[in-house]
Amino acid sequence: TDEYKAALHPAIRAAAIDRFRDLNSHVATGIARMQSEDAKEGLNEALGDDQPQDIGEPPQWVLDAPTDDSEPPNGHDYAEPSSVWVKPLADGWPTPIDLLHVAMQQEIDLSILPGWLQDRHGDIAQRTGCDAGISVLADFVALGALADDHYRAQPREKDWKFTQRPGFFGCVIGATGTRKTTASDAALEIPWQIDTAEQRNAAAAIKKFVMDKKIYEAQVSDYVREAKKSTVGLTEPVEPEPPTFGYFKVNDFTVEGLRRMLTHNHNGCMIVTDEMQTLLGSLGRYSASKGAAAADKGFVIQLYDGGEKIFARGGESGANTPNWKGSILALTTPESIRDCLRGKDTNADGFLQRQMLVCPIPAKVGEDRMPNAASIELYTTICKNLVSIRSGAVTVLKFAPEAVEYFREFETTVRKMISSSVYMAPM
Repeated sequence: TDEYKAALHPAIRAAAIDRFRDLNSHVATGIARMQSEDAKEGLNEALGDDQPQDIGEPPQWVLDAPTDDSEPPNGHDYAEPSSVWVKPLADGWPTPIDLLHVAMQQEIDLSILPGWLQDRHGDIAQRTGCDAGISVLADFVALGALADDHYRAQPREKDWKFTQRPGFFGCVIGATGTRKTTASDAALEIPWQIDTAEQRNAAAAIKKFVMDKKIYEAQVSDYVREAKKSTVGLTEPVEPEPPTFGYFKVNDFTVEGLRRMLTHNHNGCMIVTDEMQTLLGSLGRYSASKGAAAADKGFVIQLYDGGEKIFARGGESGANTPNWKGSILALTTPESIRDCLRGKDTNADGFLQRQMLVCPIPAKVGEDRMPNAASIELYTTICKNLVSIRSGAVTVLKFAPEAVEYFREFETTVRKMISSSVYMAPM
């Protein structure tokens, strides 16, 4: 089918070829062992009276794989299954390999990134020994959280109503030992420094607001007392505006806590968790009502799109959250994701489907050398500029014609995958 052919990406093709070669080697070794006299005697002794009369020969096969510089048989960028690839030497075929579930642990090609990001993540990967994809994804999530939410991207040429906000849900799925936390911490060091500075600014702003509020209340009291005599020459006190904050880092939360934070932080938040299960398990934990976790999860999913949200709860009717927006970075393991997928609600509610996924390769030994000071300085400047550039109105940044075409191809491919019988669920 077309969907099956489309799934045979060159990376999958290469992984499949390597796996065929490994299997071919194992089969040859197994045949040699079965044909040895020691193995036959051991098998006869183990089977005893239950041994079959004729074990027979296993089917033999070899891989007729192309060389690295050869072209696929049909001239496309995928390999169409045919007798060119696997030829039986005897009756019977080996069990087909499920190409759709071949492990896709591929290092990210840093050349697809802007030059300043290439230097930065190449440096992090070499020093930590971690897959650069971890730090790249952490950067995407952090830069999206730092950027002013008034700036939007228009990925279609003519539809100016179709825009995307800066922000991502990212998930790194790696086995223990891939050093996910090490790589993400290296990428998030500078954004966290900015967040710490913003928290200090927020503490000072809150202190000033509290003092201004007390002065205002005293002025109101004086105004009311004097107004009873005469309002001539009186000036009504002006209530101080609550401060807005720029800090955004969140490790643990409740929906009510996020609501209070986002009431004063109009640019959104960034949630970072070391386990997907920890994030999902925290939802609804302080509520005894049935379905509280599912309700909280709905609010978390809505962080992806952003926009104004009005709450009407417990005497706070009309409480306004100007921008219910957040980015999420989750570091997790395959086992944790499997547990999430077993939940009947988790698999189809859109939360996991919104994640940008990275499956890192195993970590290596990092190089002991000085960090790239130039890339650190440039990245710091860019992050500070993102924080300082704030627009009072929506500003749309249009995609270049080549990017528009690529986005159209991306949308078409994703729609085909989701509607295909091969992909029974969006995940």
